[in-house]
Amino acid sequence: MTKSINIMTSSDVNLLRYITVQLQSIHENVNVRPVNFFLLHSGISKEYLKKLYNQCEAYDNISFYDIEIESQNGFEVLSKLGGGWNDAAYYPLLAHRYLPSDIDRIMYIDAGDTFIASDPSAYYDADFQGNALTVTPIRFKVTPEGNLALYLESDLSNMALLPGIVRGLMNSGSYVINLKMMRTLDFGIADYTSLAITLSRVLGKKENVYWGDQGLLSAAFAGQMNVFGFPEYKDLYYMPHNFCMWYFDTKSVKPAYEPTIIHFAGSEKPWNMKYPIHTNLLNNKSEVTLNNLNILKLGQAEYYYLWHEYSIKTDTLLKELGINN
Repeated sequence: MTKSINIMTSSDVNLLRYITVQLQSIHENVNVRPVNFFLLHSGISKEYLKKLYNQCEAYDNISFYDIEIESQNGFEVLSKLGGGWNDAAYYPLLAHRYLPSDIDRIMYIDAGDTFIASDPSAYYDADFQGNALTVTPIRFKVTPEGNLALYLESDLSNMALLPGIVRGLMNSGSYVINLKMMRTLDFGIADYTSLAITLSRVLGKKENVYWGDQGLLSAAFAGQMNVFGFPEYKDLYYMPHNFCMWYFDTKSVKPAYEPTIIHFAGSEKPWNMKYPIHTNLLNNKSEVTLNNLNILKLGQAEYYYLWHEYSIKTDTLLKELGINN
């Protein structure tokens, strides 16, 4: 029997309509094994959740599950100190407590601004090597000899390195969680809020202490992250499973690898763009106020068109199912 792949996102009501496009991309590109898709959420109506269940029932490879997160004061603390990300961004920190106990790993993707472009199994199945996460790096440490190296837990006590750590060692658009190890560690909301408050005190800041969930995760698990592709690839532009649009800030050619997960980070969100064919899944702005594709950097447009292709298919499916998105 083919082992399923577990994928998760977390969201409040703001990005829900774009999760439907993510589901379409998963349906088309993760088709060699069944998918269990988990949505950690708060403040979402049962009526809207039913739409997502109905969408996934129309596919032959996705089982949809929703897990409602009850309000915890700790999430508010994390949001306040983390620079503006809402509570839902931090729900994955407690995934080991929320998800079924028989799941040993899960791949998290950002709600809305990521989509699956091809099979991510190499990333999902990678050996954790005794670490809590498998990640895509956005920062390396430079040794006295000029070599690139991974950060260690002890680097948290180095005030010269700490600001970089809390900006992020990994990109949280996509990462894989070692749930088995997380259950052993069993960090709770009190552990994360304690870390956040300590960072606030040490850095002398009461806001923007860390860069959202990726900054807090980087501080919590420095030295406990399996950096995918390292040490063969000591290159921040090697990000096949979390391909960020900021790649094209300095590159004008396609990457030498085939990206599996596209992340609209460092650029306009795809639903804010003006396409030749309008769909109900675009931003509710008028056509006049949507952004023209000509503002994109060289190389970016094809990924926006691909997202738009999935949005057209999603729009068509939802209409066939009688779902008003």
